[in-house]
Amino acid sequence: MSIHDIQMPITGAAKEDLHHKKRRKKHTRASRACTNCRIRKTRCLWTDGTAKCLRCLSLNVPCSLEVKRSQNHAMDEKSEAAQRDSQQTNEHDRKLDEISDNVKNLMRLIKDRLPVSGEANLPALEIAPNPSKFSESYNPINMTSNFREVTSTSAMNLVSILAMNQSTSNIIEFENSLPRTVLAGLGHIDLGFQSRCTNPVENGILSRKEGVELLRIFRDRYGRWISFPESYETENIYERVLSTCPLFFTIMCALSLKYGDPLLRERCYVPLLRVIKCDLEHTMLNPPLCLEYIQSLVILSLYGTNLSEHLSAGLCLDSWQLSSNALSVFLKMNRLGLYNRLYSVEDVEPEFNELTVHRIWNILILVHLAYCLLYGRKSNFSLAALQTRDVSQFSMSTKFDYRIVSECSIYSIMYKHTILNATREATVKEMEVWTHQWDFMFGKPLNQFIEIDFHWVWILIYLKEYGFTFEGQSLVFKTSNDATDPDCDKKFRTMEGHAYKILELIDTVKDDSYFAFLSDQIHLIVFFAAAISIDLLCLRRNNSKGAIEQTEENTTSNILIILLRYIYRLRKVSTTNEHPFFKFSMILEKSLTSKFSKQDLEATGMYSENDGISGTPYIFEDPGDEEEEAQELGQI
Repeated sequence: MSIHDIQMPITGAAKEDLHHKKRRKKHTRASRACTNCRIRKTRCLWTDGTAKCLRCLSLNVPCSLEVKRSQNHAMDEKSEAAQRDSQQTNEHDRKLDEISDNVKNLMRLIKDRLPVSGEANLPALEIAPNPSKFSESYNPINMTSNFREVTSTSAMNLVSILAMNQSTSNIIEFENSLPRTVLAGLGHIDLGFQSRCTNPVENGILSRKEGVELLRIFRDRYGRWISFPESYETENIYERVLSTCPLFFTIMCALSLKYGDPLLRERCYVPLLRVIKCDLEHTMLNPPLCLEYIQSLVILSLYGTNLSEHLSAGLCLDSWQLSSNALSVFLKMNRLGLYNRLYSVEDVEPEFNELTVHRIWNILILVHLAYCLLYGRKSNFSLAALQTRDVSQFSMSTKFDYRIVSECSIYSIMYKHTILNATREATVKEMEVWTHQWDFMFGKPLNQFIEIDFHWVWILIYLKEYGFTFEGQSLVFKTSNDATDPDCDKKFRTMEGHAYKILELIDTVKDDSYFAFLSDQIHLIVFFAAAISIDLLCLRRNNSKGAIEQTEENTTSNILIILLRYIYRLRKVSTTNEHPFFKFSMILEKSLTSKFSKQDLEATGMYSENDGISGTPYIFEDPGDEEEEAQELGQI
């Protein structure tokens, strides 16, 4: 009987190994006999799937082949696992390459974005190779009519690509493929809705002639903020604005009436303010994506305090919020493309449009940062996003543009210190760099506002460092430091010098009209400096020991005189008792009379107990529209 005929007893482990075999495996002679077979000088046979040879398996004894086979089996398993992983990786790579090729092919098929006018082109979606391109600080001006994608890997954007592929260039099918709010949010379509604004001429508030004249006044007084094309006559502006954004027309007319014809103001001013309130509420939900609407928000942000004086109109504008909203609308328009939303290239040079966009953005940054500092409110945007645009690349840029950039830069430094809690040392270093960069503009005509900002920022630095605060309208000055300490007294005097310099600089504006037309944040800064000056002056006098030197008396007298001149001027240009200037003057006068004796005030020659504050009228110096504009917008 041969070994093949022997019915060997098989263990449970062997049964489990052999259970899955469909047919009997052929026995194979081992390349080297196991120890038991070599001793017995018999053939050493093993079959595939077993660890022992057949003899050792049948006798149920240990086999030397078992250890060797287990080692080889482990090595084979590792090799097979590595091979499987490699095959899976290659398969994943192949699928990703296939998807990438499909997307690229789809991108080549989609050439243009879907126009809002309903043309037969679908939007081009840019898949950016570099994710850093979409960092918050990277927002290049989009002077094209093409949609600029923000993040091509967003969930809904990938779905929209699928919808475009399925629509096969059928615009109606594409517009119906997803909810319209989703497509509008991605920027593929415009909802086609523009809030209906009130036309004051059609409603009978103003006549056409009155409207055109008010636009002419606005252009003369406030045009530097808007940059109307020189080729546009006032009639052209009238027609364009009423056709695109009547709200802007209403705002310009109301601001022109602020210091305009008293009879026309009495008849039209409050109704115009009510129209502004109504239209602004409507447009905040679905803002018109046009240049004129952005210009509306610019003017409202700059002059919101002045336009909110009449309680009967119910208009109360928050310049911080308005400037924040304006920045959001600007970014949305920029994402959709600005080319078709600006002035026609047939009327202006391409550089004019691009400079206009840069100028509007920079002005919005200026106003927003100013009110962040004035109100102590943190912006909804990161500081990386609140960066000015470079205007040096344009031959048409003016001194006004550089002035705005310089003011934004110093506001940004102070924002980091007061709102983001940057250290004083870092702030002082940045201030030194800023001064080195911009001090060439100090002392130049109509650049006193840069210097005002410089001194105001230093006052804020000292306030934050030494914990100076106010309480209510009494403007009580407090500090955690000992005010009689020599070092602390030195800081007080330094702050007093900065505050006095601000009052001196605003006093150089000899034209009352130009003074009245200054933006609200400048008036708030000067009012703040005046309040600081009164309290610092009072504190210094109270802490003086013994006789006050004559030089110090003269300094006190000079400060009181310039304060009284400022208060008198505020009251002089006020149009009503509700006017912000009138309220400023009342607060400052109350503070002065409560902290200084009647003799001190009367010694200035500008105050009497019976008549209150009186002043020497400023000489009205009107250089004329063209000369003033040339000075204000003169080339650097």
